[in-house]
Amino acid sequence: YNESETVAKPFVREIQIDTDLELLIPDDYINIISERLNLYTELSKIKTIDALNNFEVHLMDRFGALPKQVSNLLLSVQLKWQAQKLGIEKLILKKQTLLGYFVSDQQSEFYNSTIFSQVLKFAQWHPKICSLKEKQTPKGLRLLMRFDKVHSVEKALELFRNLLTQAIN
Repeated sequence: YNESETVAKPFVREIQIDTDLELLIPDDYINIISERLNLYTELSKIKTIDALNNFEVHLMDRFGALPKQVSNLLLSVQLKWQAQKLGIEKLILKKQTLLGYFVSDQQSEFYNSTIFSQVLKFAQWHPKICSLKEKQTPKGLRLLMRFDKVHSVEKALELFRNLLTQAIN
């Protein structure tokens, strides 16, 4: 019995988020730069929802109620986790549009995976909220998923959770 074989290998290592929403620790919340940098470093190492919740509680205990930018930052960590499960390497959330760029390697096993076939089904079943398209980029043809009317990180997270829930069931 080899446990590592039963756990799906992630198709995506690092996820880039580009957004016009503020995902940060504002200096009027924590005014010491080194403190903020330490918190960003700590946050970047968090891998579980429990650790993320503990981090949030720790912030509120030390600095008070979270400003919107910090709430968005913490939600964006969860959004990255969901995107990673969906095989998305790059997220753009701007002007209320969410774009998810799938694995750039056309030969990736991701495109033969169960999760990818579920993503395709989801897009077919929900044409009003979601579309798939190919886009020519400097690195070649990329498949991307588009959602409109996504006005917050919460909404993006909710969409990805729904997609993953349907993909698993």
